[in-house]
Amino acid sequence: MYKLHHDYNCTDILLPDSLHSDAISVVEVGHSSPPAGYSSLKNKRDVYVLHYVYQGKGSFLGMPLEAPCGFLMTPEELQYYSVSSEPDAPQWEQYWIMFKGNNVKEFLANAGFSLSPHIFKVNNIKREWGVFDDLFRTENYLEINDSLYMLSVLFNIFSLHAVNEPISGESVPSYSSYVRGALAYIKDFYILNLCENDIAKAVHISTKYLHKLFKEEVGMPPMKYLNSYRISCARKLLLNSRLPISQVAAHVGFNDANYFCRVFQRFNNGVSPLQYRKSLPKSGEKENKNV
Repeated sequence: MYKLHHDYNCTDILLPDSLHSDAISVVEVGHSSPPAGYSSLKNKRDVYVLHYVYQGKGSFLGMPLEAPCGFLMTPEELQYYSVSSEPDAPQWEQYWIMFKGNNVKEFLANAGFSLSPHIFKVNNIKREWGVFDDLFRTENYLEINDSLYMLSVLFNIFSLHAVNEPISGESVPSYSSYVRGALAYIKDFYILNLCENDIAKAVHISTKYLHKLFKEEVGMPPMKYLNSYRISCARKLLLNSRLPISQVAAHVGFNDANYFCRVFQRFNNGVSPLQYRKSLPKSGEKENKNV
């Protein structure tokens, strides 16, 4: 195992001397404290990356995040994140573990991760932090079994997530596995320009069958549920942020602000986003009066 250091973004990286197997192998483990305003490169890589953010604010794939949390990067999508430039934001600090292999999806699913890029909550990040910290404290950088040691770290992280981090806190036991997977996919990717076919492909069933299952189990078609979820996220942004209506729309997956307003009214008894914001408690009105 080899240790590298990069001064420009305060990064330490551990690399194995060899990959363990085709099934799953750890490619890299890293720790960094990048400066405010830092943005990673946007690229596609043939690896998965789990990031655990101990403190800080920023975004992943344009989605806002705040520590303690984690996010999963996948080979199928662009991989990038950015650190908040707000002067009062805590210093960003994170560990990550990069891995690949033929059986990665199986391991991720068994650990309770959604198989698409997403941000997830970490209820007690000190446990995960301790696993990474122990690895970085080791002095045996050239031991022959270091690739196995790094792999044990990944499995330890998987086991902690499996015990404490279900895919969706709103999953209902009566839902089929296809619907649970579709709900998780929607909550991970609601900001993207999704269609019903995209959701069906994500859970490996036909669009027609997905539509039927959603109406039977959720009580509405997938696209209506998607818009309902987007609007619930928009309400939170209207309450807790100073973002203009057009940016609120973009943050919840609507490219057209006028269309967003029409959908918002549909789910809020004719009340527009601006009317909704003005109807908030006085403290909320005060915070957002210059928007």
